[in-house]
Amino acid sequence: MAKPTGGAGTKQRAKSKKRLTRDELLDQLAPRTEEFELPDEAGGGTILLRGLSGSQAFDELKGLDNETDLERVKRLLLLGIVEPELSLEDLIALGESSAGLLEQIGNRINVLSGFSMPGLDAFLALIQQQKESSSTA
Repeated sequence: MAKPTGGAGTKQRAKSKKRLTRDELLDQLAPRTEEFELPDEAGGGTILLRGLSGSQAFDELKGLDNETDLERVKRLLLLGIVEPELSLEDLIALGESSAGLLEQIGNRINVLSGFSMPGLDAFLALIQQQKESSSTA
């Protein structure tokens, strides 16, 4: 539900904040990219990460019930690592990689996507509740 306009402080906010155009809003909502530096112990270097789009994030979350945590992380990395580009064949190799590094990269993709881990857990719980209530209806 939209908040009503007007009231105390409205004129002050209007002076300090510009109302966005449609294009400005879509630009600000676009998934962000970021260089991620691997630790020297892992060999160093950087990779390019991208936050998931809404479509990717919600498509990604649909089928999580029957997957292991590792499968979920591998799917997240496949979508969120932009450079080097990974393929489906790389999923096996990701499963053999350092669990700590996989978690760090996955967490950063979640942050770029606008999810913090507690927020993601709450969202997943809400999806599960909705599934359960719709299956009993």
